[in-house]
Amino acid sequence: GDFAYTLEPVIKVDEDLQVDFPNRKAFVRERPVQLTPTEAKLLYILMRNAGRTVTNGFLLRRVWPMDDAFEDRLHTHIYRLRRKIEVSPKDPHYIISDWGTGYSFLAQQEA
Repeated sequence: GDFAYTLEPVIKVDEDLQVDFPNRKAFVRERPVQLTPTEAKLLYILMRNAGRTVTNGFLLRRVWPMDDAFEDRLHTHIYRLRRKIEVSPKDPHYIISDWGTGYSFLAQQEA
């Protein structure tokens, strides 16, 4: 796969979130959180497409290319990922739902 992010530096999204893809770790307000391989892939795809909606179908094909994965499975992983990286998972700041379409990662700095 093309998830060879062994050379990626730690990505600083903002003051609250940094992501270390080679070690599958996120730092939420400097607290380290371990990501599963699936969570890391999802986050990587969303961050690479920051500001754009990534469709459910695209995410399913990229993360589970050999499986007939269903959207429920995707939503479960996004839910778990939010619980790890969002300061307030019920009011997500990073992973935004575009209902019926997919998800986007919003990384723009707030003025």
